[in-house]
Amino acid sequence: MARGKVRARIAELMTPVIAELQMNRKEWLEWLTKCCRFDPRKMFDVMGKPKAITELDENERAAVAGFEFYELFEGKGESRQAVGCTKKFKFVDRLSALALIGKVCHWYADRQEQTGSDGGPIPQNITVQFVDASVSPEEAYRRMVGNSP
Repeated sequence: MARGKVRARIAELMTPVIAELQMNRKEWLEWLTKCCRFDPRKMFDVMGKPKAITELDENERAAVAGFEFYELFEGKGESRQAVGCTKKFKFVDRLSALALIGKVCHWYADRQEQTGSDGGPIPQNITVQFVDASVSPEEAYRRMVGNSP
């Protein structure tokens, strides 16, 4: 890597590999959409047992963030027998995926910038009034709202 020719050749060889791995905006949105449209009911057969990962539809496969599989055994040694299993699925956060879609489609904005009529900052007219310490809080309030006699 210390030689410029070697670095240049490695960069040349890596360019098509990196280009192939890039995800364009359309692919990204399609993936997010799959994560949002999954139906957990489609992950189980008619008997209520979880389907194998290979049997899941496209949306359901996209929504699986991880899974765990445990086999339960009873007995020891040669009398040890499998008595059941536990399957746990973890799904992607659908609300986060929906929020990302909303942001990229500009359906809502995180913040709004406001400017004055000339495009500059909005003028702030702040009036500071000092209250005489000898005045009661009720009198100070009446003076503030303009109901002073």
